Amino acid sequence: MAVSAATAFEAYAAFTLRELVLARLYQAQTLTIDQLCTAIPCQKTVARRVLSALLSERLAVRFPVGDPLRPRLFAYCLTPAGMSAVAELCEDDERARALYKAMPRRTAKTLAAQARHNVAASEFFVALIRESDPAVGRGLVLWEGPLLAAQRFLKSREGQPPKCLLRPDATGEYRFEDGTKLRFCLELDRGTAGLEKIALKARRYCSHELQDRLEGWAALFVCPTRRRARGVFDALVRDGDLWGPGDPAPAVSSWEEFAWAGGVLAARWLALLDGEAAEVALRDLALAPAAGEGGPDPEVAEFIGAPRRAPARVRGLLAPRARGAADGMTSPREEGR
Repeated sequence: MAVSAATAFEAYAAFTLRELVLARLYQAQTLTIDQLCTAIPCQKTVARRVLSALLSERLAVRFPVGDPLRPRLFAYCLTPAGMSAVAELCEDDERARALYKAMPRRTAKTLAAQARHNVAASEFFVALIRESDPAVGRGLVLWEGPLLAAQRFLKSREGQPPKCLLRPDATGEYRFEDGTKLRFCLELDRGTAGLEKIALKARRYCSHELQDRLEGWAALFVCPTRRRARGVFDALVRDGDLWGPGDPAPAVSSWEEFAWAGGVLAARWLALLDGEAAEVALRDLALAPAAGEGGPDPEVAEFIGAPRRAPARVRGLLAPRARGAADGMTSPREEGR
């Protein structure tokens, strides 16, 4: 079926699970099986069968991203053939076709090196999904991994390849029950980069070439600890005049703070609002919809990770090709087994 994967997936309920797994991997770029099961959602045993089929068809690859305590933890991403399958699924989606053309230049070695970082970025979105409540209109409606996020900030140049003005780790949009929305770029800090390097990247958000594209957005920096978050925030606001009207609001928090507060939405964020440093919640960074722009249409758009409605017609969990490929196959020996 032809759909637009760059949106919240129209006709969500009519997807087979195989198509939805392909779409989520296209959307987020890198996911573990636990993250995938939260983003769809589905049972882990069924997701394993689908991933086994995609691996056997060489539509997806997996990379180890575990540690000594979890050596069998894998991350999955699409191959060029998998990206081609998404481009066919979303035949009206120019972004899918463009990513398919760019994908062969990204080698397995490059993808493996980025897998751990991308999985950590995906975990932020999974945390938002777990705190969503579609019944009251609160949830994640947009999730773009690094490839899609970079495409959002391409600048056309006559006679030359497009220039990428900004490469965030991800972009997203979260809707709150009162109708406000938070559009954000995610920058994940693992505590290994120097503070000056982070501040240098942050300055790109203040480029005059990006002001129209980022007006009303927030730049969220997520660090491993509170101490690191304070250091990153001080580095970002050292030149306070850099962040002016029209620039995204910089906000910094940490995984330690999320654990202490009991979630991303309840956590405190160090933010620069109207030139003043403040401690806020994510809700405080959200904006009211523009005139004439309402919330997601429940008949068209779905919150990511919400249970699927019953499809208009009965379809199997796996497409016929995937079912045949999965028969007799041993599932990946994933985490939790």
